[in-house]
Order: sequence, then C-alpha cells, then structure tokens
Amino acid sequence: MIWILTNSSNTKNEDSPEYKALKNLYRARQYFGFCFYARGMSFVDMSYLRKDCIRSGFIRYVRKKTGQQMEIKVTPELQAIINSFSSEVQGSPYVFPIIKDNGKPPYKQYETGLRLQNYHLKKLTALAGIRKTISTHWARHSWASIGKKENLSIRVISECLGHTSEKTTLIYLDSLDNSLLDAANEKVISAVSRSPVHALPSGRP
Repeated sequence: MIWILTNSSNTKNEDSPEYKALKNLYRARQYFGFCFYARGMSFVDMSYLRKDCIRSGFIRYVRKKTGQQMEIKVTPELQAIINSFSSEVQGSPYVFPIIKDNGKPPYKQYETGLRLQNYHLKKLTALAGIRKTISTHWARHSWASIGKKENLSIRVISECLGHTSEKTTLIYLDSLDNSLLDAANEKVISAVSRSPVHALPSGRP
C-alpha cells in the first residue's frame, strides 16, 4: 500500500480523491496494527495516547475503561508505526492524529475517529476478500485468541489485555478447536497406558 501511495500515477497528487482514499486505508491499517502489537490496546486508549506516555522504550498509560495502569515495551513494529505518523502530529501532544487542537471536545473527536476507523476497516476487509465484519475490537480479540493458541495462560492473557477479571478475558477467546481437545484426550490416554499408577480397573468383578 505504501508503494501505491508513492508510485501510482493516479495517487501522486495528494489532493486527488484516489490518494486521499488510499491514505485513509493505510492509516486504518496502521491504527489496527498498533492496537494489535500493543497487546490489544483499545482504540480509545490509542486515540488518547500522548507522547509523554512513551519513555525509555516503554508505553505507560492508564486504561480509560478500568483505570488500570499499563506498561508495554515498544517493539520495532510499534516504533515503526509511531514513526509513520510523526509528520502528522508535529506540535501535537498526541501520538496519533485522531484528537487535534481544533476547539472540538476530545471525546467527540475520538467518536468520529472510531466511526471512520470502522468504516475504513470494512473497506480493507472487502479488498482482502474477507467476508466477516471487522471492527476495532478485532485487534484485541485477535491478540487474545492467538495468545491462547500459543498456549499462554488465561492469567497472562488477562493481565496483558488489562482485564480486571479472567472472566472478561474468556469472552475474547474462541472455543477450543476439536483437534486440541482430541490431542488432550490422547495425552491422558497415553499417560494411563504408560503408568501402572494410572491404570484403570479391568472391569472384571
């Protein structure tokens, strides 16, 4: 998408509708990627993220929903996304150009940004041939689901997402694949067959 923005003859004019449309899609992709790489950061927290929250290689912020203090290491992926917006936020206290000093209430600007983000995500998913409706919440859900598939414990996933309860985390997780359940069953059966301690009774009277 960067190549298209910089090399396509139809998009070299930054005032053209084509360029603006592609830039909006690229921006939506970057926002989604940041939320995902930042351990499933919610869009509202990303929108309000200030530059002074990033120090010594860490992002430190307070979740809007729960008031919980979060600390996330700045990975190369996160830094690259932050850098990609640097020219758009010069003179702004915010990391991303969602909330601006234009006299409008910050929360109203966030709500507008959220609507636009979800609109552009729908455009991106259509271009990618994805038939599901993708929203900002998917970055959070995806991080949790992948974490589970990588055998992270519910406690760790819960803390990474900033949940106050592990019950909340469970709603972000897909149900276990049958293949994983079958594999678990095979492990139990194998343990029984290997160890006489676990041997089952023969069933004879």
